[in-house]
Amino acid sequence: MKPYSKYLEDSFFIDWIYKPTHESDVFWETYILNNPQEQQVISDLKEVLLAIKTNDLNLTEAEKKEMLGGKILDKMMSSKKTSTEFNLFKKYFKYAAMLLVLLGGVGLFLKTCLVNKILL
Repeated sequence: MKPYSKYLEDSFFIDWIYKPTHESDVFWETYILNNPQEQQVISDLKEVLLAIKTNDLNLTEAEKKEMLGGKILDKMMSSKKTSTEFNLFKKYFKYAAMLLVLLGGVGLFLKTCLVNKILL
């Protein structure tokens, strides 16, 4: 089961997104506090649901869920792609920094050897 499926099938969750009440706000804020691992999924899902209002479209419930699923999947994949690109940059930056330190050390060593050779 996809991590967002249970929320798409939960009418209380959908109502909270489109027609929030004090009761639903308290419930979902408490739920997120008690389940911090779900915070990102809920946040992404809420953002997508607010961005597209499928209630305005003449679609069946199955078509709406499929459309929402695709939008959410696209968002999650683009988020993952950005994260992967950043991690790749960090990896290469780490190696470049190590190479720079190594070359600096070799250069310092050679300079010291040459100075000692000239003075002796």
